[in-house]
Amino acid sequence: MLCPVCNKNHAVTPVERQIGNKTYSLLVCLDCERKARSLNVAEFKYLVDMPDNLSCPVCGRTYRQFSSGLLLGCPHCYKAFERQLIPFVSSVQGK
Repeated sequence: MLCPVCNKNHAVTPVERQIGNKTYSLLVCLDCERKARSLNVAEFKYLVDMPDNLSCPVCGRTYRQFSSGLLLGCPHCYKAFERQLIPFVSSVQGK
């Protein structure tokens, strides 16, 4: 999964924030961790609740659904999410 702050690096570090009585968690890259911690409440919540516009054109599964459950919806998801899957698989398999 790409970092939602920079949209360049692989998101690996969780940043949590208590908003009201609920704890929100956001995965960011190491470079953006400090920036994510300094976001105001509205900016942080926007990134957590950011609409996911990346989806498979065949089955409709979103990348956010994949990243939360690690299951793809169909064989076409591999092509639809190719740019995000390559760094993810590399990090899991240890290059």
